Amino acid sequence: MGSELRLDVLTGGQVRLSFGGREERFGTVEDAFDGAALWPGPPGDLYDALAWELDLLAGRDPGRWTREDR
Repeated sequence: MGSELRLDVLTGGQVRLSFGGREERFGTVEDAFDGAALWPGPPGDLYDALAWELDLLAGRDPGRWTREDR
């Protein structure tokens, strides 16, 4: 069974990131992305999905994360 990667934007503007029983809070979406890069365990596809979601939240073009662009 796979693990769920979860991203929550909290009322105070912080971002909570959870994966495989680990949970951390970050001050910004960008900090969450940088922090997730240091976590052991998220498979590449999950990490790419997180990057895509974070780009959407940050208002950037998520097109750079499609498989065709890799």
